[in-house]
Amino acid sequence: MNVTTRIRVMTDYGCHPIWLYDDGLLQDNVSPEQIGVSSDLAERLRGWAARYDAILNRSDPGSTSWSSEADERSFVATGQRLAQAVADELDERVTYFRDGSNTVVDPRGQG
Repeated sequence: MNVTTRIRVMTDYGCHPIWLYDDGLLQDNVSPEQIGVSSDLAERLRGWAARYDAILNRSDPGSTSWSSEADERSFVATGQRLAQAVADELDERVTYFRDGSNTVVDPRGQG
């Protein structure tokens, strides 16, 4: 089943953690505030993105990696919780993207 969502929660170096799509096509990379989430959630999303930016080895980007598997698992779990929080606050299905795969996240009580 192919499910289309409007909002994707995803990190990329130097970018906001929110990506907007229309009919499956990327439209924009926007700040959390631009989608109308609470200031607390926006701050948590920005902190999560900053955590990702902090691991970048700027002199050799190809060698960038997490300091441990536990750190990476923690980062992924935080992203999943944040995607759920976005879905819940906006009462909208969103996508969480990590390592080449999309996970559709429904607002609690739906889906």
